[in-house]
Amino acid sequence: MRGELEGVPKRYALPIALGIILLFGAALRLYDIGSVPTELDADEIDLYNSAYSIATTGHDVDGRLLPFLYSPVTRNPPVYAIAAYGSALIFGRTALGLRLPAVFFGLIAILLLYGIAFELTQRIDIAS
Repeated sequence: MRGELEGVPKRYALPIALGIILLFGAALRLYDIGSVPTELDADEIDLYNSAYSIATTGHDVDGRLLPFLYSPVTRNPPVYAIAAYGSALIFGRTALGLRLPAVFFGLIAILLLYGIAFELTQRIDIAS
C-alpha cells in the first residue's frame, strides 16, 4: 500500500515515520548551529540578558520588578528566555548554548503540528 513502510508492522510505522521526521528536523536545526549565522542576533542577546538580570537581581534589564509583563519596545517570551539562560549555564554563553532551546522548541513544534493535523482530520494518513 502506498505511504507505508515496507516490512514494518503497521503499528510501528507511525512512530518510525515521526522519528525519521524528527531526526531530519534535528539535523537541519543542529547543522553548524554554532557558526551560522556568524554572530548572535540582537534578540538572542536581549533575551539572555533579560533572563540573566531576572535570575541575579529579580528585576528585568529595565529595572522593573514584574519582568516580561510589559515592554514598550518588544514582547519577550519568558519561557524561551529562561530556557536560553539555563542552556547557557550548561553549555556556556556561546552560540550553541543560546540557540539550543530554539532547536528543542522547533522539534516540539513538529510534534504539535502532527497533533493538530490529526485532531482536525482524525486520519493518521493525512497527519503523517
